[in-house]
Amino acid sequence: MSSTPLIDVQQLQVLPGLAPLELSLQAGELLGLQGPSGCGKSLLLRAITGLQSVVQGQLTVFGQPLAQQISPAYRARVLLLPQRPVFQAETLHADWEWLCELKGHAQRQLPLPDWAAAGCGPDFAQRPVAQLSGGERQLGALLRALALQPQILLLDEPTAALDPERARQAESWVQQWLQAPADAPRAAIWVSHDPQQLARVATRIETLPVPSRRDSGGD
Repeated sequence: MSSTPLIDVQQLQVLPGLAPLELSLQAGELLGLQGPSGCGKSLLLRAITGLQSVVQGQLTVFGQPLAQQISPAYRARVLLLPQRPVFQAETLHADWEWLCELKGHAQRQLPLPDWAAAGCGPDFAQRPVAQLSGGERQLGALLRALALQPQILLLDEPTAALDPERARQAESWVQQWLQAPADAPRAAIWVSHDPQQLARVATRIETLPVPSRRDSGGD
């Protein structure tokens, strides 16, 4: 592994009442993140993507302060997959076409997501997103995220709506993405309330502390 972490968090406090955090992510790692509800797991992932301001501390990504990097190109390299994914078009296929036209992706040669891997029927990518179940949306969003080929993947309860068999399938996709040959080193952070899942997928597990007040508002 590289001596310089892809992500380095020093005394980072994302909200008042939450404990300052210290953690790092090395190339090749899949860091499992657990902790009680409200401890700031989701907010930390949002902070790494530049979507969440912080109270104090240092956040370094790719060896540089995050504040110096926020751009479409950065968000193509660091991708957040929330528990409830958002789609910008009526179908998965149309949503993918929309994504490929964004500034951060327009010049990249990206493969189509492997929609068939979801096992949801031949018309999966053409069905209205509004008619997909929560689990189908999570599968589609994960396949979309992997096809975008980020360097760092931030996964926030990505299989919470899936049955155990589909969850194991999704876990294998992420492992394959992490181990696949790539132009730049890859790594991931996986947030889960399921310790057995983290034991399966993570190379290392960190537990965030209980917040000092329960109304902190950060998962």
